[in-house]
Amino acid sequence: MLARNIRLARNKAGLTQGELAEAIGVKRAALASWETGRAKPDIDDFMKLCCALKIRPEELSGVSFEYELSGLQQPVVELAKILATLPPTVFPLISKMIRSLANEVEGDTDGKTI
Repeated sequence: MLARNIRLARNKAGLTQGELAEAIGVKRAALASWETGRAKPDIDDFMKLCCALKIRPEELSGVSFEYELSGLQQPVVELAKILATLPPTVFPLISKMIRSLANEVEGDTDGKTI
């Protein structure tokens, strides 16, 4: 489903594989492999695709946001809902901040958590 959705969204945007690949900073062959289903983009590239194609993540993935959240702990659900309201362009910054915070917590030797 993701492969088909990427191809359809790219065509709807009027972009060639080469143009979209260049816009998100990957090789055309990588994009082609995503469109055929041989590979899947990592989360950063997925969010770049959403931004370049001006499409919401759940639309591109074809998965219901609520379904994806089922079974997750409440704080994770709350954070996901906040993130879903933000434009895809801020995702790399937020991702970097969360990773930095996670590294700080992992480095905390006294066992305290945030």
